Amino acid sequence: MISRIVGIAAQHSWWMIASVLVLSVISLAYTATQARINSDLSSLIRPSDELVWYQNNEHYKDQFPYFEQTALVVLSGPDANGVDRVAEELVARLNADEHFYSVFAPGVDAFITQHAFYFLSPEQLALWLKGVEYAYGPLLRLADEASITNFTFVLADHLTANRGLPLPAPLQSITSSIGQGEVQLDALPPLNDPDQARFYQLIVLQGAQDLSQQLPNELLVSVLRAQISTLEKPSDVEIRLSGEIPLAHEEIQAALSGVGLAGVISIVLLALILGFGIRSFGFILAIFVFLGAGVSLTLGLAVLVVGSFNTLSLIFVVMFFGLGVDFAAHFGLRVREARQALPIHDALVLAASDIGPALLLCMLTTSIAFLAFVPTDYVGLAELGVISAIGMLIALILTLTLLPALLRHVHLRQGQADTFSLAFFLMPTRPTILVFVAVIAVSGWIAKDLRFDYSVLAMRDTNTEGMRTLLELQDEGITTDYSIAVLAKDAATAKRLTKQLEQLDEVSGVTGPDDLIPTQQGLKQTMVEPFRARFDSIDEVLAAEEHSKEALSDAVAYLEERAQYARPADRELLNALAKRLSVMDSEAIAQFDSALLLNLTEGLQRLRLTLAASPFDLAGIPVELSQRLISPDGEYLLSVQPSSDLGNRQATTNFIDAVSSVAPNLAGRSVVEWGIGNVVVESFIEATGLAFVGIFILLVGYFRSLILPILVFVPVAISLLMTFALCQLLGLNLNMANILVVPLIVGLGVDTGIHVVHRFVTGAAEDLHESSTARAVVISAVTTVGTFFSLSFSPHLGAASIGLLLTVAISLLVVVTFVLLPVLLKVVPMVAHRAR
Repeated sequence: MISRIVGIAAQHSWWMIASVLVLSVISLAYTATQARINSDLSSLIRPSDELVWYQNNEHYKDQFPYFEQTALVVLSGPDANGVDRVAEELVARLNADEHFYSVFAPGVDAFITQHAFYFLSPEQLALWLKGVEYAYGPLLRLADEASITNFTFVLADHLTANRGLPLPAPLQSITSSIGQGEVQLDALPPLNDPDQARFYQLIVLQGAQDLSQQLPNELLVSVLRAQISTLEKPSDVEIRLSGEIPLAHEEIQAALSGVGLAGVISIVLLALILGFGIRSFGFILAIFVFLGAGVSLTLGLAVLVVGSFNTLSLIFVVMFFGLGVDFAAHFGLRVREARQALPIHDALVLAASDIGPALLLCMLTTSIAFLAFVPTDYVGLAELGVISAIGMLIALILTLTLLPALLRHVHLRQGQADTFSLAFFLMPTRPTILVFVAVIAVSGWIAKDLRFDYSVLAMRDTNTEGMRTLLELQDEGITTDYSIAVLAKDAATAKRLTKQLEQLDEVSGVTGPDDLIPTQQGLKQTMVEPFRARFDSIDEVLAAEEHSKEALSDAVAYLEERAQYARPADRELLNALAKRLSVMDSEAIAQFDSALLLNLTEGLQRLRLTLAASPFDLAGIPVELSQRLISPDGEYLLSVQPSSDLGNRQATTNFIDAVSSVAPNLAGRSVVEWGIGNVVVESFIEATGLAFVGIFILLVGYFRSLILPILVFVPVAISLLMTFALCQLLGLNLNMANILVVPLIVGLGVDTGIHVVHRFVTGAAEDLHESSTARAVVISAVTTVGTFFSLSFSPHLGAASIGLLLTVAISLLVVVTFVLLPVLLKVVPMVAHRAR
């Protein structure tokens, strides 16, 4: 049947070539218009609804949807008030933007900032009130005349009266902002630690994603960046993006750019390897046409069958290059070997009858390995498996149709070009077996400590903006993704659980709704009351009557005279101020006076509201705050922090076990990644078992022997063990992406063994190491290694780890197969003889 198909394809070669190319173009057009990329990382896993952690997390998401699918805007800078001002402006813009339906910035929220002093300790409040008192005199004088000229005189007088002391908040903020060409006034000193080097503000956003688009988060991210780029801000205020939405967008971009980069590298490496190994331009061109058609057809069928690509399934394009070459190299080289004695048509038919069954078996074994994840709950790899299995089927079909049609019109170099020897792999039987016994023992001992990294973040590029920002926030202790969320049914339960959780060694702290209620509020209100009454006396801000350049020049001269009393740290700032003021004309002075009037009026109003803030309880908290900690059903959200770094699975297990012993309904990233890790490990075991059993049954049916399939699996098992040992030595971990390598190597590995054993049992064992089989196996292995190695350059760390692990495993596999498998075949000659 296979020979007949090849014969028909060769006989009607031009029709076959035209038909395949037309179908390829149609498939590409369909892909371009219908292909989508699913960035929803939660869809990569399909946990059973019966899993308790999954049910708890779904309930958590239902009760507190504000923590799902968010973008995080991180503002930072050395000046707390400067960062706050920029954050307030950005929040106002984002609230007015229709793309975002939820904007939450706790650090600049009106209620929190108004009641901020209640969150200080009495000692901290007393220190802050000294700063407030220090600002009273300058604010009183500025209110008499809100002008740049009056400000300059007030500043000079303050330097004279307070020699060597820091400037109060109002004078410091105006001085700094005028030096940058604007007017900004902070009536109150910052509530932060004045010795803190950098200050942060966080804005949490939610917007509608369009999962039907190729880049579903692109619009939200681009709108955010546009808002940020047009924002006027001090140069020392940095604004960055992180959170689920930007991180998912970065991951898709990394996956796409990684596939593009790997594709280019693959093509270059394939051209070099095929050029060196085949040395026939026509043959190589036929292979590239074959690969192009295969990728095009696979893309179209993948969109039709699966519907969308995820960040893992995208890598099948590069994988097809490596695996498709395997089919083309084996068939084409066998044709060239037969061509030495036969016409091209007969050589094609003979090659099909000789190697066709082995190629069919390889397609089935590889497809079984790819499809092994389909019955599991690991949807991400299941989709990659389905797409890749489609690719393997298309590769076989094109090998029996398009490739013969192309080779029908290609000049295949003969004679010296096929001289190829792997005789150096020939080893004496007993020493070889003893060496491999030792290798197995040593590799097993080393590989026993290999770790599985279940973190989704482990598959992301740590050099991207989103990841760098997230890691910085975690290092600074500002926020972390690795706390555990616990839901309590009411306030009493929340208090009981908090007390029990805080007693656990694995827990460093617990925060909940009650933490929004400061202690000693009555005492703090009493401490602030005298200052409220004093600032209430500043009941009016008067505008400047004139904007005279001469008056300002006199004020600047007075300031320059008094600048000698400033502390050294402020002198550069004062020099910049003096230069700016000295070049102002009357129009600029009027503009600055108007800005100062507005800023001073608003600043005093905000100051009075802050000092007049009353004590509050949970009932007095605005709903936009309380709903993030108390659900509509009255459930309380507690955040449990770990006492140690959750850098390994055992630490996470200990943390989760400890918390679950007190509170059974756990949720959050730590719990989800721990649960997903279990799902992945179970899926890996299930997929590996299915791949092994399915492939073994096929091999038994093909070879009609139990021993030969076992011999085929021996190099695969040893290669995997050696790969794991090398990973452990090099510090590489298995993760949610490269775990695919294990069942895939089972499928790919047996392909090499199939070709070697097929050559052996068909009566050509004596020249195995110098045959077209050896040449094809090596060329296909080297091209496969080259294409998978190109994946290791991908910025998507999951794809890169797949490429790196496959490179190592396949390289070891070729060596082990050609060294060990012929030795094993010699040990069981009677079995091989009967199999013939």
